[in-house]
Amino acid sequence: MKRIGYFLFLLFLSLSCYAQTTGNNVQLRPDISKLAKEIAKENRWMSRAVGYAGTRPAQWDRFEKLREQASPVELRALTGHENPVVRCYAFYALSLSLDTAVYTILLNHLTDTSKVSTLIGCLGSSQKVGDFFYSNAAVSGRQRYAVDSILLFNDSINLYAKWELLNKIKPEQRYYHRIKELALSADYPIAIEALAKYRDTADVEIIKKAFKKEGCEGYAISAAIAFPAPEFYSYLTASFEEEWSRKSYSYPKWRALYQALAQYPNEKTLSLFNKTLTTKDKFKYQTLSKFLLIAITKFPHELFEPLNAKVKLDDYEMAEVKEEINRTY
Repeated sequence: MKRIGYFLFLLFLSLSCYAQTTGNNVQLRPDISKLAKEIAKENRWMSRAVGYAGTRPAQWDRFEKLREQASPVELRALTGHENPVVRCYAFYALSLSLDTAVYTILLNHLTDTSKVSTLIGCLGSSQKVGDFFYSNAAVSGRQRYAVDSILLFNDSINLYAKWELLNKIKPEQRYYHRIKELALSADYPIAIEALAKYRDTADVEIIKKAFKKEGCEGYAISAAIAFPAPEFYSYLTASFEEEWSRKSYSYPKWRALYQALAQYPNEKTLSLFNKTLTTKDKFKYQTLSKFLLIAITKFPHELFEPLNAKVKLDDYEMAEVKEEINRTY
């Protein structure tokens, strides 16, 4: 609790000096105001090269001018601009120059949920300004640690970054109660996976309920990979049979199902795996046998060893399997 209190104090201290750091009363020079208006008119954050031809967009030229001509004080002020694209370009410029105000500005924008449209290469998307700031902030390891703690414990922060943090967070005891609290809420089902990493039998009922809750089954299946408690097995086999009968495929769900089931080496699991290898449906065989091979390679057991020779995949599919096995999430 002392550590949490320290981070809350740090947040208050940082935000209390935000106006001073960003220079809210700064009068922008006419040329800088004009650039900001032009960027706002385009209203899209674009990278240096966009489209299949890798064309350099005029928006990037405007950003380069802004970065070269605006003073640090002006850039800080522009992170509070009414247009989200201007805010993001100004922050990006400050981060590239390792400006000392980046950390404080980031803290202030963790609750900035305005959407910014982006075009990076060929990929068009949109994200919250707070997420853009979080992913592009040049901060120290200690500062990142503080930001992550604030992100985790502050209920008013609703960013995708919180989902990513819960996905990769290590099962450290100081986070346990907060993660359990989030797992019990309806807002962050990804916390069910994070909770499972603690492998605490006291949490079995929470994970069991997730199997039956709409929109949460996939997270519960992934939780079973981290924590293969016996109580989850019947839910996993039922999910396998249900998915098998469907015509449509949920690849992430199938991938997780095989890896979860591979940690229950028994005759029932073996029969489900053999069902995969004996199906007459070519597409189903090619798709699901890849996930099966990945699972029994990641979680080997002597009961599954004969299955390796039965999996028949071409070179391209085997390359996909190897890539998946070596991938870290």
